[in-house]
Amino acid sequence: MNLTTRSFQRELMDGDDWTREEYARTLRQLSLLNVLTNGYRPTLRAMKHFASRANGPLRVLDVGYGFGDTLRKVAHWGERNGVSLELTGIDLNPLSEELAREATAGDDSVRWLTGDVFAHQPERPYHVVINALFMHHMDDTQAVRILRWMADNSTLGFFINDLHRHRIAYSFIRGFTRLFGFNRLIRNDAPLSVARSFRAREWPDYVSRAGLDPKCLDVKWHWAFRYGVRYDHV
Repeated sequence: MNLTTRSFQRELMDGDDWTREEYARTLRQLSLLNVLTNGYRPTLRAMKHFASRANGPLRVLDVGYGFGDTLRKVAHWGERNGVSLELTGIDLNPLSEELAREATAGDDSVRWLTGDVFAHQPERPYHVVINALFMHHMDDTQAVRILRWMADNSTLGFFINDLHRHRIAYSFIRGFTRLFGFNRLIRNDAPLSVARSFRAREWPDYVSRAGLDPKCLDVKWHWAFRYGVRYDHV
């Protein structure tokens, strides 16, 4: 696999050649991978940063929440640290809402929505818009568009948690998911996600193409092969 530039080969999860049970199992296995690789940590650090700048409850929108595991981690972080939060997630796939609600039965700390984020008109502006392992599903034109939307619909800024396109990350996840018997969607999509992801020097260009100021951008590398991409409104 050539990792010099982004791959735009379609992931199996972005199609419809799977059953409900297979899709649900895939989302659960992805959440396990996030736990094993400390994948939630960059987002939680960003929450601490933005919470220190908010007046009142921190209003957060997660775009493309999938299984809802990131927002559940954020909710638990808020409870542990005494941070008041108003959490909303939006995802295009109605099955994601169904599965997220099942996983949070009896817990109304997150508002789950199904729909196209570009058609979403919040009643109140969000302080921060986040996404995790979502951007690499976008082609370059879509990535620029979502960056602009995130900036326009946040008062403090936005945060992206996504993968680092690197040979070590690609080879490791390819071997790991095969060795430990992850399902066919994960075996195909996990290394492909790395190939579709980003390098640090690419983020300022995306931000500039979105009409935003690269000086407001902070890109940090996190173990294991993640980037935390934070944009702060001045």
